[in-house]
Parts: sequence; structure tokens; C-alpha cells
Amino acid sequence: MPTKIDGRTIRPTRTETRKPDARWKNRDGYIYVPLYPESPFFSMRSYQKRIGDASVAEHRLVVAMALGRPLLGIENVHHINGIKNDNRLENLELWVRDQPNGVRLADYHCSCCIKR
Repeated sequence: MPTKIDGRTIRPTRTETRKPDARWKNRDGYIYVPLYPESPFFSMRSYQKRIGDASVAEHRLVVAMALGRPLLGIENVHHINGIKNDNRLENLELWVRDQPNGVRLADYHCSCCIKR
């Protein structure tokens, strides 16, 4: 809710209006979830000092939970279909190095190319 200070309207940032336990989408389209110190995956957090928020990208957490261990810093998770908020395990694959932007040609299926 906006507040007036000295005649100026101050609006809260997105993170200040977010519920503490809520998932949220960053400006790049990735879903983030909060992490707490008691989580076995707390070492994967991306701590944002400015807002005091310890969170992790949901796609990284999904793969880590499937493996049963936190991901290493050199491990990246790739969305096979290129949709950044599609965090189903079958759409994610673990890479050990940076992946190129976009989608592999073999994984791309446009509606006009699907055989019926």
C-alpha cells in the first residue's frame, strides 16, 4: 500500500509486498521459493542481502530433491522445452557446464511440425 512522506508517494517494492512463504517470479521469468536454515538444501540459497531473503530457484530445488543432495555451484539445470517456469522433473536436466540460451533443435516442437 502506498505511503505519503513529505508529499511524495512511496510504494513498497515487490519483495516487501510478497508473503514470506510465497513463491515468486523474478524479472527473468524463473520461479523462486524461500529457504530456511533447517532445510537440507539451505547451502543452495541465493541470499539477497538488500532484502534479507534466502531463496532458491525452484527448478534447481526440484532437481536437488530428486537427487537427494544440494546441487554444486558448477551444476546447472536446463529447461528442456525452454519454458522457464515449467519446473516439472521430466522437463529438467542437469548439466555440469553452462548451456546455450534457447532450446536444442531436437527438443523444439512447434504446433505445425507435429505429425498427426
